[in-house]
Amino acid sequence: MSKQNRNNKGKKSHPANEAQRRLLQARYGKSFDEGQRKKGGPNRPKPKVVVPQGGDFHNPYNFIRGTNTMSARSSHRPHKHYGGLSGVIHIKADVLTPLMIGGQRSSDQPGKHNTVEFYEENGRRVIPSTSLKGMIRSAFEAVTNSCFLNFDPNNYEGYRKRPPMDPPIEIGIIRKMPTEKDSGEIEFGTKFSIPHHLLRQAGLKEYINNPDKKPLPISCRIKKISDTHIVCDEISTNPTKLPEKNAFLKTSGRMRKKESETGFIPNGEKIPFTLKDKQRYISCMAHGDHPELKTGDIVYLQRKGNELLSVGFAQIYKLPYENSIVDKMTDAQKPCTCNANGEQKLCPACQVFGNIVKKIDPKTGKPLKTFAFAGRVYISNGEIKGEHVENSIPLQILGSPHTSCVGFYLDGKSLEKGYDSSDARIRGRKVYIHHKPSYVYSENPVKGIYHENKMNVSVKGLLKNGEITFNVRFDSLTSEELGALLYVLNCPDGHALKLGMGKPLGLGSIRTAVTSMDLFDLETRYKSLENDGKSVVSTDKLDSYIEPFRLKQAEIEKQEFNKTIKKEVYAAYEKNIRLLHEMTQNQGAKLIISTVPSNRQASINADQLNETPPWIVYQKMAGDACNRRDYELCEHYSDLAIDSSPFPNRASGFTNRIVMMLASELRIPLADVEGALTEKSERKVFFDDGYFRDHCHLTEEGNVILINTFVDTIKRNKLV
Repeated sequence: MSKQNRNNKGKKSHPANEAQRRLLQARYGKSFDEGQRKKGGPNRPKPKVVVPQGGDFHNPYNFIRGTNTMSARSSHRPHKHYGGLSGVIHIKADVLTPLMIGGQRSSDQPGKHNTVEFYEENGRRVIPSTSLKGMIRSAFEAVTNSCFLNFDPNNYEGYRKRPPMDPPIEIGIIRKMPTEKDSGEIEFGTKFSIPHHLLRQAGLKEYINNPDKKPLPISCRIKKISDTHIVCDEISTNPTKLPEKNAFLKTSGRMRKKESETGFIPNGEKIPFTLKDKQRYISCMAHGDHPELKTGDIVYLQRKGNELLSVGFAQIYKLPYENSIVDKMTDAQKPCTCNANGEQKLCPACQVFGNIVKKIDPKTGKPLKTFAFAGRVYISNGEIKGEHVENSIPLQILGSPHTSCVGFYLDGKSLEKGYDSSDARIRGRKVYIHHKPSYVYSENPVKGIYHENKMNVSVKGLLKNGEITFNVRFDSLTSEELGALLYVLNCPDGHALKLGMGKPLGLGSIRTAVTSMDLFDLETRYKSLENDGKSVVSTDKLDSYIEPFRLKQAEIEKQEFNKTIKKEVYAAYEKNIRLLHEMTQNQGAKLIISTVPSNRQASINADQLNETPPWIVYQKMAGDACNRRDYELCEHYSDLAIDSSPFPNRASGFTNRIVMMLASELRIPLADVEGALTEKSERKVFFDDGYFRDHCHLTEEGNVILINTFVDTIKRNKLV
C-alpha cells in the first residue's frame, strides 16, 4: 500500500466528494477508476473516459430554423395616432425549474470568485421587467420569423491557423487610427528578439512576461542569425544611444520555455488602415481579453500588395473571415435597417417591441444615421411567490455563445472554409432545451459537487419553486400582433419559456398562462369621464384573438411550402408521369391516368388545434364552412390545408390539376375518379357521405364508383 493510501485509510471522505462519487456512479456505473488521488488531498474519484457513441453527446441547446419567407416588414407606425387594439394582459407563470435573476455581485475584481445575489428592488426580490421583456421578445421573434436583432452587418468571426501563414505574418506600428472620414496608417518594420537577461541588465525586469506594458522606445544593436531570426545583443532605454535608433520593445505574456521579448524597428513603409479593418479586429477578437487598438500599438498583420488582410495583437491571432455573420443569414433573419432614402422597414418584433435602426450607406456599408423606435408593449416587474434557497450554490462554468464554432452554428454540406463556405448558412435561432438542472444543491452549507473557483460563480437566493405574476400593457396593436403576443404568453401543456441565468444548466424554465385580458375602447375612454371603455376578455375567448395570427402564419407557411417542398415534390410528380408515358409509348402499352379523390374532413381532432401546425387552421375552417352548407368555400379551404401542409397525406386539387393538364397535353386517357365521386356526393364535397373510411381510403361503395369510372374510360377510348 502506498504512503498516500495508508494516510487516507479509515478517513471519511469529504461530503462534497461523496456527492460527486454518487453522481459519477449514476452516470458511468460502479466501474470507474478511484485512483489518481492528489497527494495529501481528499479522495477524488476519476471516471473512466467514456467516448460518446452514436449521438450520445448533445449540446444543451438547439435551433429553430424558421422559414426563408420573410415576415412582412412595414414602415413604423407613429405613436401620435391611436388605432388598433389596446389593453392589458394579466399573466401567471409557474416556475418549473429553479430560477435565478442576477443582481448584486460580491466582487468585480478579475481572478476572484463571485457570488451573485438574486435581483432586488427596494429590498424586495422581484423579476425585473427588462428580463421578462427579453424572454417574451425572443419567443415572439421565433414565432413571427422576425429579424436577428443583435447582429451588426460588420460583425466578423475569426479562425486560427497554424504557421506558416500565407501571406506571411508581418509586424507594424499604428501611426494613425481610422475615423469615419479618413483611413488610418500602419508602418511596417523589422522584428527581432530581445533576450530576458539583457532586459534584466538594462533595469527592465518589470517588462519581462508583462503584456500590460505599453511599447517602450529603445535603441539597440542587433545581429542577424538567419533570414528569419534577428537577435539583439545590446539594449538601451536612450532611443538614440545605440546604432538601431527609434526602436521599440513589445512585451507579451508568460509562456512555457519563453526566454525573450519582441523588438521592432520601423522602416518607413506604410499601408492604409481602414475602419472596416478595425471593426473586423474588434469582432473576431470579441471572445478574448484583447485590448482596444490605439495609435502607437505594435501589431501583427497580413497584407496583399497595399491591401491589409488582417491585423492582430499577438503573433498567432484569429484571422477574420471574408463574410460577416449577417452575410450568412437569410433575408428574413437579417437585422432591420433603413435604406438609402431613410425608409424604415421593421419586422413584426421590432414594430411591437421597438428597435434602434441604422441607416446604411449602400456603397460603403457604413452606418450613416441612427433611428430609435419606441415599442408598443410595456411590461411590469414580476411579483414572486415561492421558496428561495438562501445558501450560496456554486454553478458550473457559464460563458457567452461562441459563434466561431462553425460546426454548431452553421449549416451546410461543406463547412471547411467556415463562414467563407459557399453553401454555409446560419443554423437558426438558438433556444435552450428544457431539462432538469445538471447540478445538486443542498440545504446544508456543503457546496454540492462543484467548487468555487475564479471561472465560475455562486448564486444566492435561487428561486426553488413558486409562481410569478406580471402584466403586459399594449397600445395600438394590429389583430395579428396581439394574436402573436397571446400565442407566446399562453403556453400549452408541454411548452415553456426560458428566463434568467444558467439556461444551459436547466435553470429558468417557466410556463406562462394568460389569466385574463382587459381591452380598452380608446374613443370611449377619452370621450367620457365616467366610462373607461374597458371590457374583460376571459380565457375561453382568447382563441378568437389568437386566430388572426394563426391564419397569417398559415399563409406564410403556405408561401414557404410553395417555394421549397411543393416545388420539388410536384415537379417530381409531373416528371414521373411524363416518364411513365414515355416508357409505355416505347413498349406499345396502353396507359390511363386518374385523378385522386380525397376526403375533405379533418384527419385530426380540432380540439388539438393549439398543439398542431398553423396549416391545420385551414382544415378547421373547411369544417366550419361545410357545417354552414357552404361547400364551395369548404373545398377551397380544404385545398389550402392540403397544399400548405409540408407532409400532405392525401391528394389535393393542385395534384389533380397536374394530372388533368398532362392528360390533355400528352393525349392520355383520363379516368376522372374525383369528378365521378363529386357528382354522386349530395354536398359536392366529400364529408361524412359514406364514400370514405378515413381521410383518403374509399369504402366499398366508393370503390364501385372508382371501378365504373375506369371501365367507362377503357370503353370510351377503345383500349380493349
